[in-house]
Amino acid sequence: MSCSIAVAGAADVGPIGEIVDAAYLPYVERIGVRPGPLDTDYGEEQRRGRLHAMRVDGELVGLMVMGPAPADRPLDLDLDNVALHPTAQGRGLFDAMLRAADWLGHALGRERIQLCTHGRMTANIELYRSVGFTEVAPPEPDPFGRVFMERAIFSEAQRRLPRVVDGWRRAYGDVARSAEALLDALPASTGVVVEQSSIGIRARSAGVALHVMARPPELVGAWPEPPPSTSR
Repeated sequence: MSCSIAVAGAADVGPIGEIVDAAYLPYVERIGVRPGPLDTDYGEEQRRGRLHAMRVDGELVGLMVMGPAPADRPLDLDLDNVALHPTAQGRGLFDAMLRAADWLGHALGRERIQLCTHGRMTANIELYRSVGFTEVAPPEPDPFGRVFMERAIFSEAQRRLPRVVDGWRRAYGDVARSAEALLDALPASTGVVVEQSSIGIRARSAGVALHVMARPPELVGAWPEPPPSTSR
């Protein structure tokens, strides 16, 4: 399975709109309000370079709307939307998308990821909490009932995992054959839990999960140069 996250092209806007509808329209009946992403102008986000497309084996399955926060918040990366088509959910792709946001934020010199979701979308709030986001006060009184959340880019656990993974790749190559092979390559002291997932190998440390795919996500398009690898 190959996975890529790229700055979206104009031809992606229509299919992305269909993914948004599939992901968010069910919430209208569940929570009684229309989620904001349903009314976003994705053509404008694409022209601004903030719309990103996730593909698995060439198939468009998800989107991210993200970019540097305004000048009054120079340390933040805004993650305005992250969504997968319902048929692509439950496969570990959400973790890969958050890792891409961390990567972009780190490359841009940002320290935090900020996002918001509707207060009635409780499953989303719990999902974000599970990957390290905490609730913060809104920047100003919010009439829409949204919950604002943030997370540090590359927590200590996340800083440790890429180093472990980079060392493993240098020693064993990019193809992840099994969780056991990765475990054999790790010192016992790292505290990393490794298990097989549908897209390769899942590594967990201190409650933070990263995916090491059989082919890691390829970040393409108008991305900045990635941060240099750090040896263990």
